[in-house]
Amino acid sequence: AQQIATWRYVRPLRWSTHCSRHVMIELGGSGDDEFVTMINGLAARNSQTVLIPFDCDGIRMANRVQGRLQVKTVPVPDVATLDLLEDKWSFHAFCSQHALPVPLTRFVGTKEAVDFDAIAAEFGLPFVLKPTNWSGSLGVQIVTSRSQFEQDILGDARYVFDTLVVQQFIEGEDACLSVLANRGRLLALAIQRFVLNRIEFMPNAGLEVIASQICRDSVYHGVMNLDVRIEKDTGK
Repeated sequence: AQQIATWRYVRPLRWSTHCSRHVMIELGGSGDDEFVTMINGLAARNSQTVLIPFDCDGIRMANRVQGRLQVKTVPVPDVATLDLLEDKWSFHAFCSQHALPVPLTRFVGTKEAVDFDAIAAEFGLPFVLKPTNWSGSLGVQIVTSRSQFEQDILGDARYVFDTLVVQQFIEGEDACLSVLANRGRLLALAIQRFVLNRIEFMPNAGLEVIASQICRDSVYHGVMNLDVRIEKDTGK
């Protein structure tokens, strides 16, 4: 199901004006041989070819086949670092360990394991329920009442996520933090937010410090994009 959702998400990239050919390949492992043959063929025809894995599945594939590729690859993190930062629960633990600001979070597992009364007492309403291992806001629910939780999550057979966390709801504005790091050293960053139908870049000294610390403490290597929320009343 996750792969189908991912393919639906990336398929429109074939319409990019920068794309002369678009090929769909299975990224979970079974497409590795086909991928290596295709990339090495491109490299044989053009010595300037550079491989740019742009998402977590692509980075995992690049790690698996890097010894077989005859092409330059942009910096990418190793799989252990990727696993640490991609999973929302392990990333929360990393942030807490390094005193980085994160919402109050609890691991609950399956939706049946959510004790609504206990969670509401600890987190208040609304609270956020999200899968640890999905992206693109899939499965993310802002829970405002018991009836909504029972109808939209507990009673909905389509809500099949089974590694869930509960988070404190922070009222504020969403933004994205994009970084480029070389073995833990922050080289470049951009902070952006969506305003209507455009991306707007903005300065934020606090996020620059956070970006530098995340790269340093994880010894990150490559490009990374993080979602952040800027609290409405405090600007934190």
